[in-house]
Formats: sequence, C-alpha cells, structure tokens
Amino acid sequence: RDLHSFPTRRSSDLLIDTTGSMYSYINAAKEQVKSIVDDIKKSFLNESEVRVSVVSYKDHGDHPNIEFLDFTPSADQVFEFLGRLNATGGADAPEDVLGGVHQALNASWKQQTRCIIHIADAPPHGAGVLHDLGESSDYYPHPGSEPHGLTYEPLLKQLIQLNVNYALLRINASTNRMGLVLAQAYAASGADVKLLPSNVYSSQVNGKYSKSRSGLWSGASKKHADLQFEEMELGTTYSQLRHLVIRTVTTSVSRTAGRMSLALATVPKRSAA
Repeated sequence: RDLHSFPTRRSSDLLIDTTGSMYSYINAAKEQVKSIVDDIKKSFLNESEVRVSVVSYKDHGDHPNIEFLDFTPSADQVFEFLGRLNATGGADAPEDVLGGVHQALNASWKQQTRCIIHIADAPPHGAGVLHDLGESSDYYPHPGSEPHGLTYEPLLKQLIQLNVNYALLRINASTNRMGLVLAQAYAASGADVKLLPSNVYSSQVNGKYSKSRSGLWSGASKKHADLQFEEMELGTTYSQLRHLVIRTVTTSVSRTAGRMSLALATVPKRSAA
C-alpha cells in the first residue's frame, strides 16, 4: 500500500467508568457519538474508516463489572450499546480501572492509528501508588490484591507495544496520581507526554523528560517516539467531550502518518538490475 492509505483507517477505544457518578458523561457520549464519528470522517475528507470500541467498567462488587463492545465501524451499534449502559454501582472510592484497560487490550486492534479515550472520575485501586485517597477508602489498597490479580505495569507495557495513544479526560483531582503513572510509563517508552498544569504532579512530567537531538527522551526507545499520552480537562460538564475526542483521534492520525513516512523513508532502495 502507498503512504496515503496507511492513516485512512483508525481505531478508537472509549474506556469509560460507568458507576453512578458518571451518569451525565455516559449520556453525553451516547448523544454525541454519531456526530463525533461524522466529524472525524469529515476531518479526513470522508476517506477514512473509523472503528470504535467501548469498554464500560465499574467495580468488583458490581454485576456486570465489565461490559464490552468490540470494534465496529457502525456508529449505530455504538449508540445502541451506550444506550444499554447504566450508571450504577461503585462501592469504595477507586474503581476497576485495570480491569477496563485489560479488556481494552483484548479488543480486535487492527488499524495503524490507535487511541484510547479514557473518561473517569475515580482512580484505580492501589493506595499510594495509583491514587492519594488513602488505604481506608480502598478495599484493595495493595497492587495485585484485586480479585483479578492485575497490576498496572504489564498492562501499560502492552498498550505501548500496541502503539496505542492514550488520552485521559480528567474530571477531578482524584485521578492525578493515575495520570502521573501513565505519563511516566509512556515517557519511558519514548512517547510525548503532557499533564495538565492543574495536576499537582505536572512538574514531575512536563519539561522533565528533555529530548535529545534525535528527538527522543533520554534513554528511550526510538520505536515509540511517535506515541502520545495526554491528560485533558473534561471538567464538571460534558460540553468539551466532542472536541476532545476529535482532537485525540486526529492527533493520533498525524502521528501515525509520521511513523509510516519514516518507515518508508528508511526502506533500502533496490539496486538496479
């Protein structure tokens, strides 16, 4: 295939907390999903196929805990799936974020452009590691103590190996440390990273990982230099949801195009017969 064909197909995974406090955001996603898909297609002159997957997660005591729609090009299917989700449950303050990420990893990622849009108002379990809410607010405060036994390091490593760009749509400060951990993992792999200035940990990330002349983070792998992790402000309303999702996908596309251009430029030329 030629270069033009590489970025014309893109996969976007909507990872969303569906506990009780997320009611308005679930409704916003449902109401805007068709417009979001249409806007993305228009941004690329209707020459793209947009595939969307949705992962809904709650907490371990909720049934079902995880609900999943695999990648589909049908905005109607996404709309119908979102319409079946209920904003209920959530016992302690953290939620089963790691279970949601694990499910997202098992989606049928096929396209060159890949991104996760994560909407959450609560962090994962793991007091002092993934959140600052204290052990008393967390039924599973120690890494790996959750019923599924997942830990964050292998999950993030797999996301990076899959070349998945990550956008965390921040609603409140409870996800600050989660943002820090995600950003540090992506930065260590060579990705561009950015935390919001309002995140108390932003000074540990923004500007800290200075790039060398080669355009890579110090000690990072060239393989993932086109990846991105970015924390964005969703705030207390959902008015920015559509804008942020479109921005995330279009940025991912441009990064994919850059990676494919580099790959083609470095292919050895065949010598004349």
